[in-house]
Amino acid sequence: MTLTVPTWTLADRLRKARLHAGLDQRALAAALGLSHASVAHYELGRRRPSRVTVARWALACGVSVDWLLGPGPAEPGASTMWLMPRAAA
Repeated sequence: MTLTVPTWTLADRLRKARLHAGLDQRALAAALGLSHASVAHYELGRRRPSRVTVARWALACGVSVDWLLGPGPAEPGASTMWLMPRAAA
């Protein structure tokens, strides 16, 4: 039996990041100043977000841009290296 490591696309990682942050698509869209449809298209891989949008997505979801753009652990929890430290309140 061969172990296969999943390959996650940017779209997969955008969705994982949003779910990690506990946001639904509408809440994230509002936080980013995007339409709900734009968020859905990015998560389905129908459109590719700009670098600025990727950076804002990462910040809103508490993940690094490097993790969103891959490579690295595909599953949240496989490593905490992809998590950005939260700012102190």
